[in-house]
This record gives sequence, C-alpha cells and structure tokens, in this order.
Amino acid sequence: MPPAVTIVRNPWEWYVERWCRVRGHPMTCFFGSFSEYLEEVRRGERFPDFRTQTWCLMEWLGANDADDVIRFENLFDEIVRIVLKYARDNVMAVYDACGQGPVERMTAEEIVRYFISQEWHYRPALTPEGEPPGDYKRYYTEENRRWVEEWDEIIIKGFGYTFD
Repeated sequence: MPPAVTIVRNPWEWYVERWCRVRGHPMTCFFGSFSEYLEEVRRGERFPDFRTQTWCLMEWLGANDADDVIRFENLFDEIVRIVLKYARDNVMAVYDACGQGPVERMTAEEIVRYFISQEWHYRPALTPEGEPPGDYKRYYTEENRRWVEEWDEIIIKGFGYTFD
C-alpha cells in the first residue's frame, strides 16, 4: 500500500487561495469578499470549502493517519523527498487518481526525472479580477488575522509559520 501523505501550507496564504477557488464557483454559489469568506469559515456551516485548514487536514483528509507531511512552500523538493523515502527496493508504484491500484511501476529516479521533464509546477488560483492573488497579507484585517491564528494554531506552531 502506498504511503499516506498530506500537504500543509502557510495558513494565511491557504485561506486566500481557498477564497480565490470558491468565489464564483457554481458549486459554492459564493460571490463575497475575502472578509465575507472568512466570516463563512468562522460560522463553520458550509462544507468543505468553508472550513479551517486544520479541520480539512485532520477531519476530512485524515492527517492523523498520514505517514508524512509535505510543506507546500517546498512542494517539488518535498515530493522528491517522499519518492526517495518510500520507494521500496528503489521502485514505487504510481497510482491512478482514484487509488485503484498501480498503473505503472517506476524507479525513484524515473519519478524524479518525470517531474523535472514535465516542468511540473503549481498553478495558483486567480482572484475575481483574473489575477494571481499576490501578497496574502493585503487581504487581512487585524481581526481576521487573529481568527486564523486561533483556527490553525497547531499548524502555525508545529511548522513555524508566521504572518510576516
């Protein structure tokens, strides 16, 4: 069975990204501002796009059962680390998106080369204006910055994240 791996991200940046992804999406029917989005998260009544990162990791994604945690800020290097760490006999099964079983077996070196050859990178969500969100700090008030500190205290302390 492949290792269970979860991803953690700077919480303040994570909420800006989530807001960009849910705003205007037909499944959420949400068109509010970033502050209104955080109010929805604070109420905790909408699932799952309006929940805290800690809740998503622990309850929805089962991070308590994860074999390892990847830091989003170093995503490529972390994926390489995971591949090299968990490759059995230097071979790792590559599973399809639904976890239906291995579709191919590759050596750790082949997987790393694949990521490099694909120029694999993350595509950020766009703001309602169609632009990347930029500096996450500009979206926060002092009050809702503190909300995130409370909601995701375990992530902030455990991984050394700061607002600055």
